[in-house]
Amino acid sequence: MTGQLKANQHLVEADLSERLGVSRTPVREAFRELVQHGLLVSEPFKGVRVADIDMNEIMQIYEVRANLESHAAALAAERATFAELEHLVRLNDLMRKAYPSNTRCSSLNNEFHQLLGQMSRNKVLAEMISTLRARVGAFRDVFHYHPSLVAESVRGHDEIIAALKERSPDKSRDAMHRHIIRGIRQTPGSA
Repeated sequence: MTGQLKANQHLVEADLSERLGVSRTPVREAFRELVQHGLLVSEPFKGVRVADIDMNEIMQIYEVRANLESHAAALAAERATFAELEHLVRLNDLMRKAYPSNTRCSSLNNEFHQLLGQMSRNKVLAEMISTLRARVGAFRDVFHYHPSLVAESVRGHDEIIAALKERSPDKSRDAMHRHIIRGIRQTPGSA
């Protein structure tokens, strides 16, 4: 996620366990989980390597995210607490102020979307959103936020928050869908 490991770089369990000062078992377990998230690729007789960014797959993930996160927003409109809504406002304000720290903006954006998924009170939905966000996490870290993209993302969050505060499932769903679709359109390599 930090970019220290490059796409298609082979990883050796023993080397990583030595470098991290842990046994091979947690490294092996981490490999399995990262393969599930699409961040590593396991190839028989070749080992494990860092996944390459597949723009077609990224676009497909964004399409699925648009629908899942839109549904989460609709549920959150009915189920979120006042404190959770205020937390979203704080996260978005911090994101607005965080630029040009790409790492900080990315972290705050992720926290915003993860919290919104949790606010749906649907554990399965929140886990699916988290998994999909993790699969594009490396891509988001490579594709640094430009000031106009941060501003656009913050504006999208403002729209989502306003709809949530109205307790309108339809407006919340629509605001989230527009927000993620804008993200797809601003993605390098998108048509």
